[in-house]
Amino acid sequence: MPVFGEQLLKNLSDKLTDKWKELPEFQGERGKLILESKNLLRSAIELLASVDGDLRNILTQTAANAVEDIIESVEERIENYQRNSSLQIVDGVLGKFTLERLFKSKGCAGAKEEDPSALSDDANNRIDSMPERGWYFYYVESLPTVPGPVDNYGRILLDTAWMMWGQYAGVKSQPVSNKALANVIIREKPLHGLVLGQAHVGNPYGGWILEMELDYRPGEWTEREFMNAACHEIGHIIGLHHSANPADLMYPIIPRDIFGPTLRDGNRAKALPWLGPPVS
Repeated sequence: MPVFGEQLLKNLSDKLTDKWKELPEFQGERGKLILESKNLLRSAIELLASVDGDLRNILTQTAANAVEDIIESVEERIENYQRNSSLQIVDGVLGKFTLERLFKSKGCAGAKEEDPSALSDDANNRIDSMPERGWYFYYVESLPTVPGPVDNYGRILLDTAWMMWGQYAGVKSQPVSNKALANVIIREKPLHGLVLGQAHVGNPYGGWILEMELDYRPGEWTEREFMNAACHEIGHIIGLHHSANPADLMYPIIPRDIFGPTLRDGNRAKALPWLGPPVS
């Protein structure tokens, strides 16, 4: 989850609370939760920003003493979340039901466009020397533990996730045991808050290395969460951006009632101008 300045979040939550507490409906039970805990509001704003790139950009570009200038923009992003979450109340206010939905959600920090100049010479040389770059050759540095019927169950789910993208969209992938042969590196990494994963990607035609990170979360992964998180991040690796449809795997907040890509996700992948890194 992105970490913004404490003063920015404090000033923003104070301003929002001062505005919202004047609303008639906040005189009753609906507003009690948020008005009693500004710390909760700060956490909710930060969590929403972790899955909403527009809100993240707004907060990143705002000084702590200029929060009054972004109040309406923040409320618009809250409305967008409420609308996409099919909440009955769409008012741009973090009330009781919006907070409950938000804190039950778990999602993706997004695809991070990486500067190719940040790659080491070794990484660039490794990419340029790959004989068949139409395939995704993935190397696993480490994976979080996923409870299951066998040891190393997370690896089985990860391999299945790649195969599912092959079935839905024709993506070609193969695990490799030699890191020097890989163009995708997968690892576990402690991530903030409720973010399950993130991908570091670039233009496949530019020959950039691709990286995928899944949250460490010891003892907390379930089979469904891990499968969906792995499939979601692979979606970014192959070139998909977030979907605006909350029923899709590629929605920023990963749906709880699916298992892998949906037909819509597969069709979006098929429509990409590439289905793998280009052949050299």
